[in-house]
Amino acid sequence: MTISFVKPSLQSLDSIQADVLVVGLYTNERPPMGLTGLLDWRLCGYVSDLLVEDKISTAVGEATLFPSYGRLTFPRVCAFGLGDPDQFTPGVAKEVSARIVETVYKLRVNSCALSLPGSYRTNIAPRVRMELLLGELTRVFSAQEPTLDFATYLIEPVDLHRELNEIVSVATRQWRGIW
Repeated sequence: MTISFVKPSLQSLDSIQADVLVVGLYTNERPPMGLTGLLDWRLCGYVSDLLVEDKISTAVGEATLFPSYGRLTFPRVCAFGLGDPDQFTPGVAKEVSARIVETVYKLRVNSCALSLPGSYRTNIAPRVRMELLLGELTRVFSAQEPTLDFATYLIEPVDLHRELNEIVSVATRQWRGIW
C-alpha cells in the first residue's frame, strides 16, 4: 500500500491516475467547498445540481457513486455525507473513515484519491483525522496478502504534508509487520 500527498488544485487533480475520487458533503453547504468544490467546478455544477434536486444525501455515512463523465482522470466519484459541520466529532470522523475505506474496498479498485474526512471545516486536528483514516485502512486491508498494491492519494494543503507524512511513515513501519 502506498500513500502519496497531493495539493488541492485542479491541475493536481488532473495529474492523479486513480480509479475513484472520494469527496465529502456537509449538510447545508452550498456551494460545496474544498475538494468537493473543485469537483463541482470541474463537473460544471453537477454536484450542486444533485444536492439541489435531493439526489444525493449529506447524512453521515451515506454514499453516492456517480461517473465523472470524462471530465476528470477518475472514472468514478463517490460522495459521502459528513452531516452537520458543527457536529463533526472524532467519532463521526471515525465512522465516515470506516465507511469510506469499506466502500472503496468493496469497489475492488486499485487506487483512490481523497481528502481527510472533515478537511477545512472541522476543529479536529489533521493528525487525528489521519490516524483515524490509517486505522481504518489497516483494519480493512490487513486481511489482504502482503503484496497488496493499493495506492491512496491524499489531497491536502501543502503545509500539512510533512506532518501527515510522519504519521504515514510510522504506520508504514507497522504495516510491514502486519502485511
